[in-house]
Amino acid sequence: MRAQRKRLLPQEVGLGPERGRRGEGLRRTEVAALAYVSVTLYTWLEQGRDFPVSAVALNAVANALRLDESGRAYLMTLRARDPQPPPKVQDVGPALRALIERHTLGPAYVMTRRWDIIMWNALLTEVFGVLDVAPWGAYNALWWVFAAERARTLYPGWLEMARRIVAQFRLDAMQHAGHDDFDELVERLRERSPEFAALWQRDDAVQLRSEGHIEVVDNAGERRRYATLTLVPQNSESLRAVFFFPVPEGA
Repeated sequence: MRAQRKRLLPQEVGLGPERGRRGEGLRRTEVAALAYVSVTLYTWLEQGRDFPVSAVALNAVANALRLDESGRAYLMTLRARDPQPPPKVQDVGPALRALIERHTLGPAYVMTRRWDIIMWNALLTEVFGVLDVAPWGAYNALWWVFAAERARTLYPGWLEMARRIVAQFRLDAMQHAGHDDFDELVERLRERSPEFAALWQRDDAVQLRSEGHIEVVDNAGERRRYATLTLVPQNSESLRAVFFFPVPEGA
């Protein structure tokens, strides 16, 4: 891969000449951009690291490097390692269900590792509005942020919030690389949202914190500030429960 990258000229892939450019061929960042994958993923491939990777990503890298049939076949052998299956969507247990339903201080919901929202309380729709159904029939938090017009008016700092949420999702996606459900979500979002496609190219990584703060504009047009708490049920590690608590003015 490194040899092929060094053989390619910027002009061959549509990149203009750059003054002061050192070395021959393309940079790793340029190949990653052409393949619509993260720099980290491409670097790990070139370094020969053992990690699960999707066929979609490998095909994109092969196209970016303009590999011949033998080179493409070799690259696809990197998918030979079967990743562990993604966690199955578990039914919300009675204790967690009761906790969500009885949380009356703010929105609350339960989502899977792919960020499909499978349960929520009444206050979530009161503050966030009706959730849009993703093309595959689920309510997905990431899809809603980028595909729903309501999301852009809900968050005063939508772009910064979107950057953080993509960086957080990247960590989950890396843990489940090679699984079709994650790959499908990323590909659909790339096609639907130029903002997501641009943010996905970045190499940001933000650890999902158990506590945080968020400011939203509710359906009535009023600004609300919330402290958020994210919990992972002990016997349902494929799920996350997120609770919103109002922050008093001046706090």
